[in-house]
Amino acid sequence: DYEQYVNSPFVLRKVLRLFVKSSILIFNISLLLLPFIFIVSIIYWIIQKQKNDEFKQRAFALSVILLGFSFLHLLLHAVTGAVIDRYATPSYITTILGYISFYVACCPKKK
Repeated sequence: DYEQYVNSPFVLRKVLRLFVKSSILIFNISLLLLPFIFIVSIIYWIIQKQKNDEFKQRAFALSVILLGFSFLHLLLHAVTGAVIDRYATPSYITTILGYISFYVACCPKKK
């Protein structure tokens, strides 16, 4: 008796079906690369601490915080035996934001 039916518009259903495989692929790749990029961001943050201005230092710190949260969140679910796909969505958002801040911190200044 708990069935739910979603009658979304036809155009919206077609658009969502179009991007299903690519979104799943991006989700899996981003979470597979997460531990490696997290370690690299920590190393870069330590090495580049004295060389960068305050904005880049904050961007590195933000990427370490966001990627660290995502990694520990996924690690907790993996250790407890939870289904990773279902419970990884909160960490997926912070992973994408961490990747963006890591990219901003690593890219050179444009004149």
